[in-house]
Amino acid sequence: MKLTNLIRITAAIMLAIMPICASADDNNNNQKTQSRNTVAGHRICVFNGTEQDARTQAQAAMASVSKNFENMPADLIYNAPIWKVLVGQCINRTEATILLQRIRKIFPAAFIVNERINTLDFTTAPSFTLPNRDPNAPDSTAVAIIE
Repeated sequence: MKLTNLIRITAAIMLAIMPICASADDNNNNQKTQSRNTVAGHRICVFNGTEQDARTQAQAAMASVSKNFENMPADLIYNAPIWKVLVGQCINRTEATILLQRIRKIFPAAFIVNERINTLDFTTAPSFTLPNRDPNAPDSTAVAIIE
């Protein structure tokens, strides 16, 4: 009888511990997956502040980004005590510099920051668009055939 109770208690303890171990493993797997799905990249910081009204200013900056750059990825980030608004997802510094020039027309104090870019959210299209090319212009990649 005592052995049966001991087995029941041991089984109850094991069942209680199993979900804790499983959730810890799940968290570890999520972190591994998350690190595999990110690459080094650049974003544009349009707002960075710690003032008393920084939250309000950050929300206003987000609204302005949404209004002026409709399809551009933007994130409002709070790491106590700093509020940030980060815009765009650029793989290389050249792309980030071009995007920065566009954004500085609205946010003159914007600057480039190094960030991890999530590849699951990333599309092949850059965060900025180049001017439309004239369809009648000769293709610069065409090869001339000399006869």
